[in-house]
Order: sequence, then structure tokens, then C-alpha cells
Amino acid sequence: MNDSGFLTSAVAELEARLASPCPCHDRDRHLPPWHRSKGPAPALRTRHGLTNGALPRWVDHDYRERRDDGTWRYVCEPYWLHEDALADLASLAELGWHVTVSATRARHFPGHTVAVEIEQPEEGAST
Repeated sequence: MNDSGFLTSAVAELEARLASPCPCHDRDRHLPPWHRSKGPAPALRTRHGLTNGALPRWVDHDYRERRDDGTWRYVCEPYWLHEDALADLASLAELGWHVTVSATRARHFPGHTVAVEIEQPEEGAST
């Protein structure tokens, strides 16, 4: 695909996202928040010494989606990612989690937040 085709595709995806309501606020499409006892949350709590289900501040507007293969995609849409957040994401990637950060996939206040997508690691990876 040439550069203009990529740009056209990216713009179309962004427009579709802008039309999609944020699942953390829309009653009809509301998705559950992150699991607190599984998924990436325990690793993040351990890394920060957090207790009682607390998560780092950058995990804002969090929700999870069940994928077709039965695994979970954990999404949060923070307004900012500071260096501690980037270190957290690198740590999760080292544990085998698939981490993606995208400005065009954010659905909560697009243009002001980014979508952080964290997908379950392959079988046998440490979590």
C-alpha cells in the first residue's frame, strides 16, 4: 500500500473510532473494567507495591474485551503516559504481554487520550 493509501486507511479508522462511543461511558456498550486479580493488574501492582486492587494512575478509562479466541484484551485510555508508565509497559512486554499504544484507536475523548492495548501472552510466558 502506498503512503496515500495508508493515510486514507488511518483517517477512515479514526473517523470510525470518533463515531464509536467510549465503552467506559456508554450504557449500551459498557465493557467491564480490568480484572484486578488476573491479567496485567497483578504485575503492575507488584511493580509499584500497590494493594487493595489499586492500579497505577495511568490506567485510566480501563475496560476489557473478550476476543474471539477466548483471551482478553485489556484497554485503558489515559490522557498522558509518563516515563513510569512507559517502564510499566516495557516490563509487561518483557513478561510476554503484547502491548500497543495508539492515538488513532482511542475512543475516550479522541485526540486527547491514547489507547493502550495489552493482550494476553502466549502460553508458557510468565505473567
